[in-house]
Amino acid sequence: NEFKNISIKGLMVIAEGRIGKEKLKLQFSQAKSVFEKIKSMNKDVEYLSMGMSNDYELALAHGSNMIRLGTSIFGERK
Repeated sequence: NEFKNISIKGLMVIAEGRIGKEKLKLQFSQAKSVFEKIKSMNKDVEYLSMGMSNDYELALAHGSNMIRLGTSIFGERK
């Protein structure tokens, strides 16, 4: 293996911006499927990071185990 010091630990997903709830659900569902496939090939994969301040509840419902809440904590970017 050429990259002995690199270990893939998970998948980070950022959904499209300004899309409807149904399309967002589809994207999170597809990401979960990709995550499960990667996880089945690599036992070290454990993180599915998807969901941000505006959609984290939906991401959690679709299997996310890591969310990003910067806007909720620090406010909108200027």
